[in-house]
Amino acid sequence: MSDPEIEQKRDEAAQICLSATPTPIAPLTSTVPVTLTEPPPGFNTGRLAYPAYNTQTSLYDVYALFADGRLVRMAGGADQPSWVWSSGALGYRNLLSPGISLLASGEATPRQLAAGSGMNWPTFSPDGGRMAYATQDAGGAWQILIAPTDGSAEPQVHAAGKGPAWGPTGLLAWTGCGADGACGIFVDNPDDDQPPTRLTASINDIGLHWAPNGGLLAYMSNVTGNWDIYLLSITGGVVVLTDDPASDGLPAWAPDGSGLAFVSNRDGTWGLYLMGPNGEDPHKILTLGPSLPDWTAQRLSWAP
Repeated sequence: MSDPEIEQKRDEAAQICLSATPTPIAPLTSTVPVTLTEPPPGFNTGRLAYPAYNTQTSLYDVYALFADGRLVRMAGGADQPSWVWSSGALGYRNLLSPGISLLASGEATPRQLAAGSGMNWPTFSPDGGRMAYATQDAGGAWQILIAPTDGSAEPQVHAAGKGPAWGPTGLLAWTGCGADGACGIFVDNPDDDQPPTRLTASINDIGLHWAPNGGLLAYMSNVTGNWDIYLLSITGGVVVLTDDPASDGLPAWAPDGSGLAFVSNRDGTWGLYLMGPNGEDPHKILTLGPSLPDWTAQRLSWAP
C-alpha cells in the first residue's frame, strides 16, 4: 500500500545515493581490483596509494585508487606507502614482517628491502636506486638512513630527523632539529657535502610531499593548534591551503601538479579529499571510516 512516510524515506535514500562517495570494502582478500561504479569526482590522473584501517585485524592495509576507477588492495598489514616513480613499484612499511617491503609492478608477491622493527616512511630517489627511511636509535632519537634499494651496501645515517621525502630533483627533505636545537623542515642534497637548510621552525611540520616541479613542498602542521595543510617554497615563503576546524593532513601532490589529495575528518568521518593547487574546491572522493589510529604518522603517495 502507499505510505507517505515510507515514500519520503525512499526519496531521501535516493538523494543520499546520488551524492554518496564509494567506500573501500575491507578487508579485500587479494589484489583483485574492484571497479567503482562512478569514478571519484576530479580524480583523473595517476594512481593514489593510501592506508585504510582494518577494524577486523586492527592493522592498516594499503589500497591504490587508479584514474580508471579501479580500487586495488595492494598489501595487507601495511602502511606508509611510497611509489617508486621510475619503475611503478610500491614501497611500504610492512607490519606483519616488520621492515620495508617493495611490490613490483605486475607482481603479486612483495620482496623485503630491509628487515627490522621501527623502520618508517620509506622514500625513494628519483631513479629508484636508493631509499631513505627513518628509525630511532638506542636513545630514542630519530635518524634518517640511506641505503641502496638492492641491498648491495649497508644503510648509512644521513641526518637526525624523521618523515623523509625524496624529491624529483634529488633533494631530500625531512623534519628534525639541528645541532643548535632549532627544529623544522630541512632540505638537503644528499650527494654533496653542503649542510642541509632549515626552512620552517616547528618540529610538528610533518607529512612532507614534493610537488612535481621540485620547487614546492606540501606539509601539515598544528602550529595554530589545529592540523592544517601548508605549502612551502624551497626559496622561501609559506602559504596555508586549508583552514577548517577539523583535522586536515597527509597532503600528496597530483603527478601533473593539478592539485593535492589529503585526508580529513571534516564531515565527522575520515575520508580522502581532493583540492586545487591553491586549496580551492576541497571535496571528498572516498570514505576511509571512523578511525585512523596514529594518523599523523601515515602517508599518501600519488604517482603517474
